[in-house]
Amino acid sequence: METKLYWLVYWDGHKHHVGPHRAETRQLAVRHGLEHEPDMTLLAVISDEMNLTVQQMLELAEVLELAEVGW
Repeated sequence: METKLYWLVYWDGHKHHVGPHRAETRQLAVRHGLEHEPDMTLLAVISDEMNLTVQQMLELAEVLELAEVGW
């Protein structure tokens, strides 16, 4: 299976962090985000195919909750 690029948006209590991660599925990207950054809150996992800027990702993460995007 081919890997896709996802952008993981986190909140550390003070500021946002956005980082790339390659995974075969969105669910695997979510798992990675939850397991590998335990000191931060995972806000969103956004596919690179959406072609969003970092600013757009941050704005989207502010209005989405994990339950609303298929967790």
